[in-house]
Amino acid sequence: MVKHIYSPLECYLEIYAARQVVQHSRKNAKHREDQIQAEADLVHFQNHLKECTGIPGEVDSGLSKKEMHAPGQEKSANFKGSAVFHSHALVAFFEMTCGYGWARRSGWVGRAPTRKIKPVPFFAVDPSNWYGVGINRPRQRVGKLLLGGNGLEGVVPYKSICAMVSLDTLQLQMNELRGPVPAQLGAMSALTDLDLSCNHLEGTVPEELGDAMALTRLDLSSNALDGELPDMLGDLDRLRTFKVAANGGLRGSVPASFAGLTALTDLDLAENAFSGPVPPFAALLTNLTCLDLSHNAFDGPLPPLPPSLTTLDLGHNAVSGGVAPEFCQTAAATLETCFLNNNALEGPVPAEIGDMVALRSLNLSHNRLSGLVPDSVTRLTNTRSLDLQGNALEGVTIPQGLEDLPNLQYYMGAEGFASHYLQRPKRFDRYRFAFGMEFQKIYAGPTRLPPVAPKDGGEHDAGGDRAAPPTPPPRARDRLPTYVQATNGRGAPPAIRRSMIQASRAPAADG
Repeated sequence: MVKHIYSPLECYLEIYAARQVVQHSRKNAKHREDQIQAEADLVHFQNHLKECTGIPGEVDSGLSKKEMHAPGQEKSANFKGSAVFHSHALVAFFEMTCGYGWARRSGWVGRAPTRKIKPVPFFAVDPSNWYGVGINRPRQRVGKLLLGGNGLEGVVPYKSICAMVSLDTLQLQMNELRGPVPAQLGAMSALTDLDLSCNHLEGTVPEELGDAMALTRLDLSSNALDGELPDMLGDLDRLRTFKVAANGGLRGSVPASFAGLTALTDLDLAENAFSGPVPPFAALLTNLTCLDLSHNAFDGPLPPLPPSLTTLDLGHNAVSGGVAPEFCQTAAATLETCFLNNNALEGPVPAEIGDMVALRSLNLSHNRLSGLVPDSVTRLTNTRSLDLQGNALEGVTIPQGLEDLPNLQYYMGAEGFASHYLQRPKRFDRYRFAFGMEFQKIYAGPTRLPPVAPKDGGEHDAGGDRAAPPTPPPRARDRLPTYVQATNGRGAPPAIRRSMIQASRAPAADG
């Protein structure tokens, strides 16, 4: 039997007709496996046409939008950028990271899960059905690898990762990966999101990462990296998030080239061994919203802040000098969280601190601040937490009007204040909050002891042989809590106030 040879035009027409059938089946399919089966039939038809034409490349170029073959099938050179070609790299990635021990590996091993009894053929399973794999649909390439917290082990398989040239998102956080950060990842021009946090990576941060110009997020925190940050990272002008916190071994100063990261919004260098002055270029990063430099060895004065900053954490450093009024006025309209605790700040608390109207949490504890707490803190109407303890502040009274702040929940005053830890009720009650700020004075008073009758009569007792009179029962007022008795019910809940009124009208018990 002579096999019919199709011309390229006939192939185009046949594939166009087959595509119409697949689209119709896809539209009327009730289950996902029916769609996969229809696409598998189209693949079979295309393979048949390739065998019957003298120009096999003409069938594949720009015609099939869904190429789904078994990972072991032969492929021509024009499949190099497709998900079919990348499946070989995915299989190598699976083997290099001990894939059989993954927590979730559906689609990587065996056949795709289906709800029907009839199994889906293996050749009909494309990498988009594999757990954690995302396909860029327009070009049918592997674009995302999201395997965070999946139990991956071994070194980072950079060869199989670099083979997926269209990969733009690589998230391998919270695994058991070890070894160095691969420098070859800097050659991936499409990579925009790289997350290798919470692993056991060691070594230095490779300077080759500065060649990945498309990076917008780089997270290497919670590893065991050491050394200094390379200057080439300052060339990543699209970088928005940079985190290397909780490595412990990173040292040196922050490179001055970081001033070129104009798109940066989140910079986290906490829990390392960085030293030198606090980066003065922070004011040049006009898009910066979160700056965390805590638990390092930064020194020098407080730097000027960018006007867009909302979170600042410089706690547990060696920052010295005073809190300048300009520091409070720069980000007065946007700063919501400000932690400057455990430093060497000195001088008075500036009155301009009341201009930080957006502030929700302020921590100036354990410094060398002196003077009085300014009355302008009563203008912080959005503040929930205010910590000034561990300083040399003067005065033993709380600033007048502090109890009227509608959102204040915690106030830790300086040494000698009447209150060190106050919690405002969930439902604001001015009188209850004012009562809570005086609780030390209440409990410092004498306790109310019930009268006790003598056990035996002495010579001063006329009726020595007589039995001791019974102890009178306590009044209803005495059964109330001590703090309610001491304040005459001021600030007490309505139910307790009603019981006090009834107790005051009840006659006293006769002895």
